Amino acid sequence: MAAWWKRIFHWRRNKGYGVHSPFAFNFITGVVHNTGYHYYGYAALDDISGRERKRARLLFRIACHFNPREVLETGSDKECGEWVKAALLLHDSRSRIVTTSDAVEINGGRVTSRPALREAVSLYTARIEAGGHTPFVIINSVEAGDGATALLSFLSGYLPTGAVVIVRNRRDNESILQEAIRLMSRGMVFADRDSAIIVTRPDLPKQFFKVDL
Repeated sequence: MAAWWKRIFHWRRNKGYGVHSPFAFNFITGVVHNTGYHYYGYAALDDISGRERKRARLLFRIACHFNPREVLETGSDKECGEWVKAALLLHDSRSRIVTTSDAVEINGGRVTSRPALREAVSLYTARIEAGGHTPFVIINSVEAGDGATALLSFLSGYLPTGAVVIVRNRRDNESILQEAIRLMSRGMVFADRDSAIIVTRPDLPKQFFKVDL
């Protein structure tokens, strides 16, 4: 496909052209590429510079849309610093994060760090089961081994019924992204070459959308 046609295709897809699913259309135009509204929470993210500010704002909009009360963050990202946590804690003062990254600030008990992914998954599972919450998972990185096995086991139990999984750094995490897609029976994947958003719900068909994230 010629470069100019790719640009046109992506522009049209980012505007929702050719997207027939009402959920996907609303998510692409109203959340991923929502430029019509300035969220009040953006001010708290203004100290983040350049491209990361755009990513933080997107993550904040996604959190506002799905309103997760409990979040699991796996791995660390030398580029993101703490903006992932900052964006996820803004949408609701009751939201909490279980993370395997080093938490620079334990925000009033809202961020709990566990050194091992298996431990983090165990704590997170207990929290969402106790509250009846839909899983919301951010994957920055996952090392092979027991932690990855525990995470995939967790996802296998929830992806068929409903979950939101955001996979960042696809170059390093492509294998776990493909495994997560294999585990989902119903739901949608929104992806570019750097990251992907998986949304599973029993009422959604299994579809894939290439959009700029």
